[in-house]
Amino acid sequence: MTGRRPEGGQPAPAFRRPWRRALDAVRTAVLATALRIDGQRGVRFLRAADRIRLAPRLAAGHDPAHTLLLRRSELALAAGDLAAARAGADVVYAALPGRPRVAALRREVLVRQGDVVERARQDYRTWAASPSEERASALRRTMGEVVVNADDWTPWVAAQRSPAAAARTTALLLVGGEPGRGEDGWDRLARRALASRSAGVDTTVVGPLAGDTGGRSHPLEAAGLEYREPRLGAAYPADVPVDRRLNHEAWLTVRLARSAPPDVVHVRAGGDDALERMLVGRAVARSLGRPLVCEPTRLPAGETDGADPGRPTPRHAAELRCLLAADTVIAGSDAISARLAGLGADPTRVAVIPDDMDDAASGTLLADVYRELARRPMPAGLSG
Repeated sequence: MTGRRPEGGQPAPAFRRPWRRALDAVRTAVLATALRIDGQRGVRFLRAADRIRLAPRLAAGHDPAHTLLLRRSELALAAGDLAAARAGADVVYAALPGRPRVAALRREVLVRQGDVVERARQDYRTWAASPSEERASALRRTMGEVVVNADDWTPWVAAQRSPAAAARTTALLLVGGEPGRGEDGWDRLARRALASRSAGVDTTVVGPLAGDTGGRSHPLEAAGLEYREPRLGAAYPADVPVDRRLNHEAWLTVRLARSAPPDVVHVRAGGDDALERMLVGRAVARSLGRPLVCEPTRLPAGETDGADPGRPTPRHAAELRCLLAADTVIAGSDAISARLAGLGADPTRVAVIPDDMDDAASGTLLADVYRELARRPMPAGLSG
């Protein structure tokens, strides 16, 4: 049998193998002894052993106390003490994020705790340090969990300079792929926007990321409204993580709005992409330093998690957080306004524009909502 081949291709001397095994056995015994000693006394014992190179290390140049803490965390995880395992794993991971054993332990703790947000963040850091197709696939799945579960996550776009006030009030209306509220939803939305124009408010409509429309114009554009679509181009990868795609979409939407910055950002959403539209709208409003109006065409409580029928799905809970964070929420009836209040909305920030109201009258009411918001001073730092 031959030993390991050092540099130069020559086999290692045979005596090194039993010597290495003996040294490993001593270090294992030293670690076991340190584990039996409570608190800092065990750390001091291990550091003393390290002075004569008898303490195991996770990496060259690092404190041997990390080895002790990692082993304690592994034992805590095996015993079901997730809090102790998480505390130790966090400390060691902060010092040695690139060690596979450390990352694997912390990820297992996060999985058992159900902390999908932090798990996704760790996966992202791991992928960035050593990208591979397998990790990229996992990243695409877990970053969607960040978007849905992180309370404070919003696409980020740099703050824009505030332009001089225009003579007329302007609104940026973000719509999704579905009009909502009936088959004639697009026609009704167009008539309402045109009525707002007659009442002194100009509306620019921005749709979701554009696909292949086959040369067809959007119904809102055909009705005479200014309609734009952010385009990422044919070369944009289809498998980009959700958070990064939303960042890009928000940035493109801000670029579309910069030529005529609005006084108000209005998001109308309720389809399958409602959460994405509200997140992009919130990012655009923050970047431009403008108030945000959210108009749900359905309330985000229509589905429940199958494991707990009484609890909304994480996606609907995220939609509700976006609604409650808006400066104004438009409700289609008094009943919906009452339901929003029951879900936690401030009644003073809910404006009722009935669905069955005449389109011209509802457009005038909407223009009043826009003007009221445009007159309000924005809180300092909102656009940062």
